[in-house]
Amino acid sequence: MFFEELLKEKCIVIPGIFFDINPAHRSNLLSSTCHSYVRLSFGPPIEELDQGIDAIARVLNRAKKEGMQVFGHNYKKSLDETPKSASMPNYV
Repeated sequence: MFFEELLKEKCIVIPGIFFDINPAHRSNLLSSTCHSYVRLSFGPPIEELDQGIDAIARVLNRAKKEGMQVFGHNYKKSLDETPKSASMPNYV
């Protein structure tokens, strides 16, 4: 849900489980200590980082204010409902 909400804000983060070292697949990734974390890239210019941090703040503030129940409808559904004249988003 968090990742979908960030996509709506044109911000991409990477789930922390993708960085869990598990080469032999001996552990369940859902029980990973990295499961509740995200990874950020600090490679883009500072202006883009500011935009991304602002987007994360908006999503977290909305979750705090409205609760998590307002999140989680499918991102693909959001794209399907986008007017045909809208251009593809520029991601931060």
